[in-house]
Order: sequence, then structure tokens, then C-alpha cells
Amino acid sequence: MLQLADINPVVRSAGKMAFKPGYDGSIKSVPLTDHDLHLAYRGRGALVIDGCRYAMEVGDVVTVFPGESFHVEVEGDRPFSRYFIHFDFVKDEDGRLLSPVLEQKTSWPRHVRLMYDGRARDLCADIVLRSQNNGAAGGTSRIIIAGHMQALLGIVAENYTGKYTDEGDAYSKCRKNILQSERFIHANYRNNLTVAEIAGAVGLSADYFGRAFKALFGRTPLDYLTSHRLREAKRLMVETDLSIGEIARQAGYDDIHYFSYIFKHREGITPSQFISKLTIEE
Repeated sequence: MLQLADINPVVRSAGKMAFKPGYDGSIKSVPLTDHDLHLAYRGRGALVIDGCRYAMEVGDVVTVFPGESFHVEVEGDRPFSRYFIHFDFVKDEDGRLLSPVLEQKTSWPRHVRLMYDGRARDLCADIVLRSQNNGAAGGTSRIIIAGHMQALLGIVAENYTGKYTDEGDAYSKCRKNILQSERFIHANYRNNLTVAEIAGAVGLSADYFGRAFKALFGRTPLDYLTSHRLREAKRLMVETDLSIGEIARQAGYDDIHYFSYIFKHREGITPSQFISKLTIEE
């Protein structure tokens, strides 16, 4: 059994492809001899894997496993585009077809919705660029590609909750609104946001929005907002010399004491302790 901590990914090839509206999905892959990760970055479509259909929109990640074949379908009147990366989780020839298990001993996820796909898309773009410039053949680029792939797999594992499925999703009709709310939170997290304000920004009632958001992301809107604020706070702690009070304000907290309470509750240490751990003793 391959553990998540033991992965040492190697990228075999990578690219991106756009499919025009009306594409009939007639080109079917041969059974794969490696893993194939797909990240949608434009339009709507689907991967049909051995007869099972997985709908994809921007930010969706689907993994095709060794021995499986698939084809692509396009939905709507816009092109559907996605990155694809052929890879193995480990370089060991005896284990290259294995997939890792997550902490709860669940299998590597087939379909994951990324809460924020910007970082993943940046990683995919750089992997594709370096691979197509023969970076995978050796040298520094090969090390960078492996590091990017490790980070990308970490993002997929972190976002996986196992709670979202396309089939029977009661909130699928408002999914576009919920994704818009995610972008609204990212743009306005410094403000004193309420669930009602976020819901109103995307044209939904507060009660319905709260249920739909949790169904899609596996957490409440305010929990998501808090997590995003703390990510920004930690980034400022790493990248700047700002005081804790200023970091709190830039992360959306007017009360430094409340910020410190929330930070310790989520991270297990105080902001001051977090900053002290960043200090490198010479």
C-alpha cells in the first residue's frame, strides 16, 4: 500500500488541449500505462472513463488510472479546455502503477473540485511549458517539474472531502453562483462580510446559499472565509515584517485579540509563536 507521504512523482508528459463546441468525443484513448491528471481551465465538458461520465468545469480535477481508457465530451457553445499530465506517483518501477491512499485510508480521489484553482493552474502551466521544452529529459527543469507535481498533488489531496458528486447534486443549478461567491470572498475578505452580503452579491437567499455552499465545498461560507483570511495572514507573516496588528487588519480582523484567538484555535500556536518559528538561527 502506497502512503501519501511516500509519493515521489515523475512526470512522463504534459500538455493542454482545447475542444471546439460540438466535439463528439469520438477519439478514445488506449488503456493507460500511467496516471493521467486533467484540470479544466475553460468552458464545460466531461471525461468519460470506461463508460462513466465525469462532468468538468473550471477548477475540476479528474484522475484517470492505469488500465483505463477515456474520451472527452464538450458541453454548451463554448470551447472546453484542460491541462493533462501523465505521471507516476513513484519512480520505482515495481510501484509505478500504484496510487496512494489518504489519511482516512480512502483511495486517491477520482474527481475533485478545487476551492481555489489559481495556484494549481499556475503549476500545470509551468509543468507543461517545461515538459514541452524537453525539461522532463533531465537537468534542473526535471527537478522543478517534480516539485511542481508534488505541490499539485498536495493541492488535490487537500481539497478532497469526498462529499461532492455530480450525480444527484441538489444544488447543481446554482453552482455557477457559488463559484462566483468564492471569487467575491477572495476579492473582499478584508471587509466585515456576512453570509447575507455574500449571498446577495451572487443573487441567492442567505439560507439557500449557505446550504448550497456547504454542499459544494464541504464547509460553511464563514468557515471558508476564515480559512482564506488565515492563509493570507500566514503569507504576510512569511513575506513581510509587518506587525501582528497590521497583519490582522490586512487579513480582515479589526480586533487583534480576536485574530490571535482564531489563529491559535486553527493553527495550534499564537501568531507570535508562528513568526518565531520562521526565524533562522545562524
